[in-house]
Amino acid sequence: MKRQYLILFIAFWSCSKFTPPPVPEPEVYFSRINVKDFGAIGDGLADDTHAFDLAMDKADSLKLPVYVPVGTYKARVQLSHDSLKIIGESQPGAEVASGSIILGLVDCNYKKYVSIENIGIDSRGQLRATDDAALTSGVYADSLVLHQKFRNISIIGDGYMAYKHGMLCTSGSDIIIRNVTVSLFYHGIAIRCSNVSIDSVYTYNCGFTSIVVKSD
Repeated sequence: MKRQYLILFIAFWSCSKFTPPPVPEPEVYFSRINVKDFGAIGDGLADDTHAFDLAMDKADSLKLPVYVPVGTYKARVQLSHDSLKIIGESQPGAEVASGSIILGLVDCNYKKYVSIENIGIDSRGQLRATDDAALTSGVYADSLVLHQKFRNISIIGDGYMAYKHGMLCTSGSDIIIRNVTVSLFYHGIAIRCSNVSIDSVYTYNCGFTSIVVKSD
């Protein structure tokens, strides 16, 4: 009988000392900052401006791009830092009907080394009297070498009588524009700065000029 108790005690002691192998901590990889993680809705109704502001601040701190999934984001996106990159999931067509769409404007004024890609900008009914364009690269920044890149972008506006620009490059230098579609503006793209590279730009129903260049 004593031997049985001893065996049971040893078995119990052995079981109580068993420690399962440690579960490894999951590794977290950041590759982009999703605006929806910061409260963006993307339904074309809710104001997503603050969500973009928060996402850009986080992207700046981690040195990562801001990612815009397919949806319509009502927002006035004013870039708050240099070296920001905003990438959409899908560039809309000329009608800016579906894809990664900002319903409002994008202002890159005074910001260097920024990049905007795969984005639609629907400015219909969104520009204020003081807004000159749906997409602004630089205003009153004559001495700045901006190093800005705009690729795979579709922009639509309110037509000739709204007297707005699709894209306005007023000042600064070193700006790259690739595969941009602009529809329904007074001026499609207005360039008044130096060292601008343009390739594959398409404009539709721009009342006064499709592309106007007034620069060195």
